[in-house]
Amino acid sequence: MFKFDTRKPKSLDDPKRLSFENPNVILSEAGVKPGDVAADIGCGTGFFTFPLANIVGETGKIFALDTSVTMIKQLIRKARSLRQVEPLHSRENRFPLEDESLDFVLLADVIHELENWKLFLKEACRILKSGGTICVVDWKKEKMEMGPPLQIRFTKKRIEEMLRKSGFSQIRSLAPLPFHNGLIAFRS
Repeated sequence: MFKFDTRKPKSLDDPKRLSFENPNVILSEAGVKPGDVAADIGCGTGFFTFPLANIVGETGKIFALDTSVTMIKQLIRKARSLRQVEPLHSRENRFPLEDESLDFVLLADVIHELENWKLFLKEACRILKSGGTICVVDWKKEKMEMGPPLQIRFTKKRIEEMLRKSGFSQIRSLAPLPFHNGLIAFRS
């Protein structure tokens, strides 16, 4: 199973990434708003966590989850001044969050790494409020110079199917991204 090499965290914060995967544009289109309670699952070093924190503001809350202790330690250091960000070490298919406690769940560059997408998405559904939003951003299944191996990527159609089978509805695409599929859906 392919997993991101946590010994290379600098690539996660590469400013070039903004040109093809801009968190502010993606999160705005996904409908995140001030006061939301959200989770950035697979947060890494916080590329999406910090823009999420800016949008939800001090009246909101961001749970930044990752299975890597290394990533969580880095995020704790970087997020010290943000009271609305709570970094949490998590297992892949069991999140330390209450049932139906979130307005928004972000899965950025995570789906292709999952060992069991059914368990993972079931857990994401569990923590979302009824009508809550999930946003999936993941590498297109196209040959390109960067990103994970082609054989572990999913087509947009396949991600839509995975979401539907996991209890999500009203699935729609975000504005086109050069290297990623972007989808949002709602918990039924």
